[in-house]
Amino acid sequence: MCTGNKAIADTYNIHMHTQTTNTYKHTHTDTYTHTHTHTHIHEHTMKRPTTW
Repeated sequence: MCTGNKAIADTYNIHMHTQTTNTYKHTHTDTYTHTHTHTHIHEHTMKRPTTW
């Protein structure tokens, strides 16, 4: 799929891994889909500092 997005998702997964080590395996798939939308919003916010 998207290699760049997967890298961002993996970085987010590492953060989630620290918070929930038990649910990491279960969350990995769930987080990836959820992060995809979240990352898009985050990227948009980072590109537009005026919105802050």
